[in-house]
Amino acid sequence: MPSSRPIPTRRRVWLACTTCRARKTRCNAAKPKCSLCAALDVECVYQDSQQPRIDPTAKLLLDRIQALEDRLFASPALSASRERHADTLLPSGRDGQMTGRGSPPLGAQEKEPETDRDIPFPYHHTAGANHLLNWPVICEIFSRAGQNRIRTYILPHSATDVFFEAPTDPPASTYPHESWRLFDTAVHSNVNVENFISLIHAYFGEVNLVYPILSRSEILRVFENVVASLQSAGPACRAEPEPVAHYCLLLLVLCLGAFIRRGGNQVRLTDGQAVDDGDKCIETLDGSLWKKASLLLGYISSTVALEAAQCSMIASIYMGALGRVADSYHWAHATSVKCAHLVKRTSSPSPSNHADAFPEPLRRLYWVAFIYECDYGSEISINLPSGMAMHEDTVPYPGQCASLRDTTANTLPPTPSTASSLSTRDPNDEFVVFQLTTNAAIRRFLNRVHSLVYTHQEHRHRAPWLLNMTDEFSAYHDAIYKHVPEFLLSPQRGQRNHQKLSPPNTVTTCSPSMGMGIGNESWNVLRLRGRYYACQHIIHRPLVEYVLGNSASFHADPDRDVILGKCRLCLLGCIGFIDVFDVEDVNSVTCLFATGLAYIIILRVATICPHFTSIIPDNIEEVIATGMRNLRRFSVSIKEFRWHLGFLEEMNRSCGH
Repeated sequence: MPSSRPIPTRRRVWLACTTCRARKTRCNAAKPKCSLCAALDVECVYQDSQQPRIDPTAKLLLDRIQALEDRLFASPALSASRERHADTLLPSGRDGQMTGRGSPPLGAQEKEPETDRDIPFPYHHTAGANHLLNWPVICEIFSRAGQNRIRTYILPHSATDVFFEAPTDPPASTYPHESWRLFDTAVHSNVNVENFISLIHAYFGEVNLVYPILSRSEILRVFENVVASLQSAGPACRAEPEPVAHYCLLLLVLCLGAFIRRGGNQVRLTDGQAVDDGDKCIETLDGSLWKKASLLLGYISSTVALEAAQCSMIASIYMGALGRVADSYHWAHATSVKCAHLVKRTSSPSPSNHADAFPEPLRRLYWVAFIYECDYGSEISINLPSGMAMHEDTVPYPGQCASLRDTTANTLPPTPSTASSLSTRDPNDEFVVFQLTTNAAIRRFLNRVHSLVYTHQEHRHRAPWLLNMTDEFSAYHDAIYKHVPEFLLSPQRGQRNHQKLSPPNTVTTCSPSMGMGIGNESWNVLRLRGRYYACQHIIHRPLVEYVLGNSASFHADPDRDVILGKCRLCLLGCIGFIDVFDVEDVNSVTCLFATGLAYIIILRVATICPHFTSIIPDNIEEVIATGMRNLRRFSVSIKEFRWHLGFLEEMNRSCGH
């Protein structure tokens, strides 16, 4: 008689032993021997030749992140939300808030894999600052200042449209360079080659630490070939010319290296006032190199290749470092589109060769571009993203592979005499794995919060649903940061320590192969901690909106105390973010996309809402003043932040501050 008990669910293990594979038998992955090997009394060996070689500590972190994602996707509330999200969302107009990517655009003939529907990313996205500007309480505050102020500030997309408006005082036009060549043949004998080598090292010592997408040895090789071809110029010259994309990469690296060398990335206030440098970059070495590179960027704009995508990514970084947000976003979008095409071209139909199909440089570029574009997406109301997020489950995270040790980006500056030894094992390859993997996991998490919490307007007025979703996301958020390795949150030796800014509840996890001698670049540390508080704010902000939207009846809400506790976490996230970036010097290489406007608005609204009286910190006015100072400091690089400052100053006056 058959048993009435249900058949237990069989779980697939991460790795089967070689004996079970050969016999095509299910392995229970027991240690030191599985059940079959123990019964046969044979050696039990676990190995997977298909996987790239990776340090055990890095593998442990990747496994933990995968387990956390599995836990998130397995939650009943999230599964139900995603099913409704995929079935109901279609492209809509700009004012439709956020619309899911449930079907391909009109005219698309390719049928996307079914799994792509499970990747929530909007066709249209409303930035957080623009969303806050449309709060009824904000309109009420500005109504006290008169209709003129409302027309000036309270528009659907005012906070981010300012980045794309034509400047009232445009810079003077400049003629392009007559040649894209690095050296002028008339004066090449007077060129100091060592100066250019130092610019290359400056790039890898500052920029590549944040965006590890290039190989120092490859750039030095291209530079040596360019110098050799120049020195042997003439009819007898047999040097092979460098491809256009490689030459353009060299020019862009030198451009950013010159920008770093002149201190253009260091943004600070002088006597509490922002100093406008105008367009002095036009007269600098990096400005001259940029104009040369621009001639080649147009030539390779239609080329879908790894080097061409790297060029557009570096162009975006340079434009962002200059504070030109619109131009930076243009090149970032171009990079993302190229990456999406490269992934489609590279994807292997065989699952066994899937991981090996993506070379390490492409993995790094993909995830750097993914983080960069999504950071812009959270700050700017954009239409039709590049589509690279559709492949986030296809491209593996960067891994340390033995065959790619000489192509990974170095972070320790070598001397010119040791350039030939760059192909040896670099211990910072493992550091890059941790750096990109951690930031990519956090960015993917933020995307899901935006898509699931801020998309479902029909649920945002239901407190039980909001509390359930915030609990789920908070658990996932804490789990990520509890396992962030300590060296990612510790500045390098000789740099200023910011231990007071460590996110709470983090545990110290250190890579044994790296030890404590190698820390993270200080601005990377600040950005990682800033992401922690940004996550905390984004997760709990819907409950602040719930209180504001139900102000008349909130005093009788049965979940009042719990909701206020969540609102307090949102306020603490805003305060923590402002405190993290309260530093004397900021690094414009990261494009300073996090304006802080939304955080200051939330804190100011909390001071005038009676329901928040019991949860407001005592130093909230000091924090608001600090946030204004941070924004003023950022406006040295990005002039459009002055509009944000004007908005906040008018808001403070309307509130009696």
